Amino acid sequence: MENIIKVYKDMNRYLAAFIDHGFTNIAYFVKNRNILEAVLDLELGDTTQTGMFYRDFSEIAYSRAFLYGNEWIHLSFDLLVFCMTDLIWHNFILAATVTFCISTLIRKIARLFYTNNLVKTSLVDERFLI
Repeated sequence: MENIIKVYKDMNRYLAAFIDHGFTNIAYFVKNRNILEAVLDLELGDTTQTGMFYRDFSEIAYSRAFLYGNEWIHLSFDLLVFCMTDLIWHNFILAATVTFCISTLIRKIARLFYTNNLVKTSLVDERFLI
């Protein structure tokens, strides 16, 4: 536990110094994406000498690592489960119930694994995640 606390403190000091431009050998600037970079979803600037951070006004870039952006895949899977269950038992109420149960189960399992992965990789305590 002491080692984890030490790592949290070190990481906090490093990030605070990084944000305050406390390191003279690390140069970066924050800018908005231009239209071409936003459309192509590419970084077109030269980052060999200085780093660039782009503002994300929609805050989707961080959450894209989770289930967001894959709605079409989830909808296709739900429709497939519904159709297959309806074809097997010829009861659409049962098919809707089975589809809802399977979708809820998959959502809970994914949330559990993504939360555990986020806790392990980002040094954020699980109590701070919503």
